Amino acid sequence: MPYARLPYGSVPNDYSLLYGAIENAKQLTEEVVNDGVTERTFFTTTANFNSALFTEQELAVMMDTVQRFGHLNAIELSERSHQERAWQANDTGKLISYLYANDSTTLK
Repeated sequence: MPYARLPYGSVPNDYSLLYGAIENAKQLTEEVVNDGVTERTFFTTTANFNSALFTEQELAVMMDTVQRFGHLNAIELSERSHQERAWQANDTGKLISYLYANDSTTLK
């Protein structure tokens, strides 16, 4: 899936359509919380995880991702993404080439 550069980080292109389709299928709930200073959006799945839908390699990538980044909050993840060449070399709203994956410092 192509990713695009948005203000807080890279996201799937047309992410609003993707999340909307998942939400319409009753597989996702969205909650907006405003504490008077910051507005945050939380997405929660309503479906149980089905590991049979993924290969062993895909499951390993997911586990590695959780181990590397699961302790970070949204601001910390955003700051890390902004340090990557893929972020710095692209304009907001533009698609990011997969070739930038070779330059990723976070994944090394």
